[in-house]
Amino acid sequence: MTPNTISGGVKFSARKYTHGKNGISQNTQIKIYQVEENSGNPFNFLTGEFSAPMAGLYQFGLSAVGKADGNGYFCVGMLKNGKMDRRFVGNANANQLYTSVAGSWEMILFEGDIVSLLLQCGSITFQYMAKTDHVHFYGKMVSKKAVHK
Repeated sequence: MTPNTISGGVKFSARKYTHGKNGISQNTQIKIYQVEENSGNPFNFLTGEFSAPMAGLYQFGLSAVGKADGNGYFCVGMLKNGKMDRRFVGNANANQLYTSVAGSWEMILFEGDIVSLLLQCGSITFQYMAKTDHVHFYGKMVSKKAVHK
């Protein structure tokens, strides 16, 4: 382990479950309601936002299952400080109603930077599956870095 690596420090894991009418519609920020881990309290489950407690290199991951839109797409965007930073796109074929997206990424954040998820196209809802994990959002600080704005 290098001197700059954080051990047991900032990390979180949160899930969003939906059922029937409690789904998420297009162009809506995804608010995660069940937090499994929140070391250092960087994740706000009411807003679905991660707030960097200190500058450094962070690693994030996302997996989501949803209903494709009329064009066959299911898209989740990752926002950094309210601006689109990257997009994850799933494509359902003609015989599929649901599809999924998944990805992981690293990024340098400054203290106070906010990372959140936005459902851009499609919807997140399953009418016949109770307590199905539809969104899993997780992250951790990998290392402190001397970063300057």
